[in-house]
This record gives sequence, C-alpha cells and structure tokens, in this order.
Amino acid sequence: MKACCFIGHSQIEEKDLEKKLRGKIEMCIALGVTEFLSGGMGIFDKLSAKTVFEMKSKYPYVKNILVIPYLDFTNYNRSIFDEVIYPDLEKFYFKKAIIMRNQYLVEHSQYAICYVKYSYGGAIQTYQYAKRKGLYLFNIAE
Repeated sequence: MKACCFIGHSQIEEKDLEKKLRGKIEMCIALGVTEFLSGGMGIFDKLSAKTVFEMKSKYPYVKNILVIPYLDFTNYNRSIFDEVIYPDLEKFYFKKAIIMRNQYLVEHSQYAICYVKYSYGGAIQTYQYAKRKGLYLFNIAE
C-alpha cells in the first residue's frame, strides 16, 4: 500500500488552503495512495485530516490514520480517523517523542503533502528528513 503523510507548521494563515489540499490529496489518490498519515497536532494536521475524512465519501477505500506521540494524547477528533497508531515511544521525553513520531510518519510514507514556509521549527526539520529519505514532496506553501 502507498501512503502519504502531512508535514506542516502548527500555525498557518492561508486562503484557499483546503482547496489546495484537496487537489494534492486527489493527485496522491490517482498515484495509488490509499493511506493518509497525520500527526494531529497543529492547524495543518487537523485541516489535512478533516479534508481526507470529507473526501472519503468520494474515495471510501482511503484510510485516514492518526499517529500519536504518546498514549495520553487527546488533542484530536477520534471520529474522523479510521485508525490510531501509537509507535512505542514511551522511552522518549515529550518533545523527543514528537520528533520520533514525525520520523515515523516519514518512514511509513512514500509521499508527503506539506505546508512548509518557514526555516524554523519542527515542520522544516521533518520536511528536510523526508527529503533525505527520498519522499515525493508536494509543498503547497510554495
């Protein structure tokens, strides 16, 4: 199965972002992607997961998957996800668990839909990691 993860800043202000997301998600589906992995933490993650959920009426075979960084993570709407994955990250402290979760997203994907505009923070670090790992990157912030 082909998978696509979402990489983006936690705070964003962009008009027509959902329209751009829909277009990239449909493009990935046309490329054979059936699983969409989200971290569920920031605005971009939440909008991406919501958009995949809404598109499931047209593409019922795609899976909307949340990957959580720690067991007591509750910052998401469980009803929009088909599955919640918890990679065993208990040995890592809070911020490191988020970094490791982001690496998990990349390592289990072939594609990434991104909103990376700034050269600081976790989004750019994850984007650079995905680039090094050879993922096909679609940055809608460019």
